[in-house]
Amino acid sequence: MSAHRLGFRSLSEEVGPVDLPITGKLPHWLDGALLRTGPALFEVENSRYRHWFDGLAMLYRFAFQDGRVRYSNRFLRSRGFEAARAQGRIVYGEFGSVPAIGILGRIGRLIRDSETSDNANVNVVCRYDGVFALTETPTPMQFDPETLETIGSKPFRDGFEGQVTTAHPHTDAKRKVQVNYLLAFGRRSAIHVLEAPLDGCERRMVASVPVDQPCYMHSFGMTDRHVVLVEPPYRVSPLRLRFSLEPFIASYRWHAGEGTRFRLVDRTDGSVVTVEGDPCFAFHQTNAFDDGDAVVIDLCAYPDAAIVEGLGLERLRGPGTAGLTSSRLLRYRLPKSGGTAKVEEAFPEAVELPRINEGMVAGQRYRSMWAASIRGADSGFLDRIVRIDVEDGSRTAVWEREDCFAGEPLFVPHPGSNREAEGLILSVILDGAGEKSALLVLDAETLEEVGRADLPHIVPFHFHGRHVKGPELQDTTI
Repeated sequence: MSAHRLGFRSLSEEVGPVDLPITGKLPHWLDGALLRTGPALFEVENSRYRHWFDGLAMLYRFAFQDGRVRYSNRFLRSRGFEAARAQGRIVYGEFGSVPAIGILGRIGRLIRDSETSDNANVNVVCRYDGVFALTETPTPMQFDPETLETIGSKPFRDGFEGQVTTAHPHTDAKRKVQVNYLLAFGRRSAIHVLEAPLDGCERRMVASVPVDQPCYMHSFGMTDRHVVLVEPPYRVSPLRLRFSLEPFIASYRWHAGEGTRFRLVDRTDGSVVTVEGDPCFAFHQTNAFDDGDAVVIDLCAYPDAAIVEGLGLERLRGPGTAGLTSSRLLRYRLPKSGGTAKVEEAFPEAVELPRINEGMVAGQRYRSMWAASIRGADSGFLDRIVRIDVEDGSRTAVWEREDCFAGEPLFVPHPGSNREAEGLILSVILDGAGEKSALLVLDAETLEEVGRADLPHIVPFHFHGRHVKGPELQDTTI
């Protein structure tokens, strides 16, 4: 069995808090906790999820103090998890799976307009009122950042309605707002760009962009002045989606021959400018910034949306790479007056799960990014971490080990540093040869290994997390 397949096995064990054995020496300034969420349970008795994005969510906590790491993990007690545990089967539909409840049961769900998923297995964010796990439905799930106990769903109740959002909101610390979009399906579908004040007041509408056939957008870009919506030609008919008995994403279609549309939403006056560009599909943007008469956005882009099907569990548990090798870092230059985008390849190798020094350069011109990468077609899955100079397109550092697979490389800045790349990289890796997972700690500039903490079980491959500083664990106001 190819070693990467271990990362797509279910994890049912909950442990901790336990102290982890450490190799190397972690700096004493590293404090707080790394909080992560991700799919962990892919089977419920005899029923199985079909897609990586569907597994029931697990929360993970790595607490740092005086060079030590204390670990715990807990299932997110979502509605979907509790129903599955009670009934012994998959009950709620997810991104790429629907429950086996028979044709009459599925039609009945359509008539009742069934509830959206609260299986928050994509990302972790802080709000003024707590720490939340997010998925792509507007149902944030609050949990205790110390114990990982699920507190429950806490949606906004300000009158804005929609069915799809992103798990990648942007925080603007200077304006003290958190920005996201909310997609409302209907006879007249629209993308609502919303700002939520960090003090907890109601959200305000920045702009509402009408769309006939909404595109799938996993994330978006933001600069000091603009929100950048990236609409690939991967669209869905709202009517088809409403009455389809297929999984959510199966209703989307790639429109070959059409380009990617960029919407520049002015955060000051709500005006919208449309820019047309070459076709691509991207889950993640790296960063965006204003540059004179243009907006620049960098995307971890694929030539089409085949990667969505490629991330199905059957493919991922097979011998191939699911299409991950086709990604490239593309830089789009978008005229603020509208028209046609210019695009160039900013880095020639496959990249995914990008991170930057958000506190210093988010929405600004930047130089360094870190990403998980894949060495080649025989790798099986993401198997190295790279640091990239986005100005000259060079790979300035790399971490890789035989039969080791890499997770998201999260950047933690060195306290008081004014250098963009001075800090640490935290990544949950799978040591395929040793059949164990570990928290890897790297020097962010050189990607030399500072230390690692071995875990008591294999952690399934997952997506995103957040490092929460010590004071934030008591006061979650950003």
